[in-house]
Amino acid sequence: MKEMLTVKVKGRYIVVPKLIGAFFILISALMLVYASLDAVTTWDRIRDLRSCVSGIYSAEDPADAYSVCVLKGIAAGVYVYTPNFMDGGARSVPDEEFWTVMMPKLAQWLFWVVVLIVAILVYQWGKLVIPVQEEVAELTGIPAEAKESENGGNNKENTTKRRRSKKSKK
Repeated sequence: MKEMLTVKVKGRYIVVPKLIGAFFILISALMLVYASLDAVTTWDRIRDLRSCVSGIYSAEDPADAYSVCVLKGIAAGVYVYTPNFMDGGARSVPDEEFWTVMMPKLAQWLFWVVVLIVAILVYQWGKLVIPVQEEVAELTGIPAEAKESENGGNNKENTTKRRRSKKSKK
């Protein structure tokens, strides 16, 4: 049985790694939902901005339509450049602007996915088995495997005899 860090609260033992893992799962799940909604909202704002920019030239007052697009761009996190849109150059939001706004949102979403996975691992810490190779060597310079082969694999008896001899010397 593995030893786990526990805390006694009102006569009941609480496993601390599970408690911490549960809180991290809750927080990361909520933040993952928030990051998803933020990315979808930004996507919709940019799509709305693209339709606004493409409609500047068909509007009766292009300057008024441009100011509306600037406000929508501010809401989406995109700066609408005056020379690009008013001089007849660009008729839509460039893809570079789109990805400049979307990449931090996607990175934030992926970050919370990783935090959620780590939180699940912390929650499952008691069930997690990490294989560790253990080597035991004597300080006298003779490897433990060589002593086992000399004893015929009966190293437990030899250890018990050494313990008894040390106790009798005291």
